[in-house]
Amino acid sequence: MKLGKHPPLAGPMDLGDASQSLRDRFWSKVRIAGPDECWEWAAYRKSGGYGQFMLEKGKFRTASRVSLALSGVVLGVNEMACHTCDNPPCVNPAHLFPGSQSMNGLDSVSKGRANRSRGAQHLSARLTPDDVRAIRAVPEAYGVTASLAREYGVSWVAIRNVRLRRTWKEVA
Repeated sequence: MKLGKHPPLAGPMDLGDASQSLRDRFWSKVRIAGPDECWEWAAYRKSGGYGQFMLEKGKFRTASRVSLALSGVVLGVNEMACHTCDNPPCVNPAHLFPGSQSMNGLDSVSKGRANRSRGAQHLSARLTPDDVRAIRAVPEAYGVTASLAREYGVSWVAIRNVRLRRTWKEVA
């Protein structure tokens, strides 16, 4: 079976006929608050804060996706539970809606949550604009790329991309 660019998020999820014991087990792990407030997942969370629920032995699913499915929404193969509240541990079905990865990304950008930083403002930037200017000022010679990489603590590919203006395009 040939997959597209991204593998499916998970199989379809229809929990409309879920047992009461599964429902009780799920909701026992939630700090339920008022109907308009976030309901925080109180059990295991991944590093991004998204809750994980073991639906079947050895099969973890995102808690927000399970919550949405338990509320009667049938999720397709590539649908995820998107948050209106932008709070990863929230599992309040009133704060969730089904959507694709691309829809979720567009929602993030429209709300100003996406990291669109460039240059020194980017979270993983190791160079400064002055570093970039200095790197570009060094004449091309055998071994200079590797030498600069060691000096600035970055890879030779990063140096090459700076010199070819593939990165840091905004720096003159």
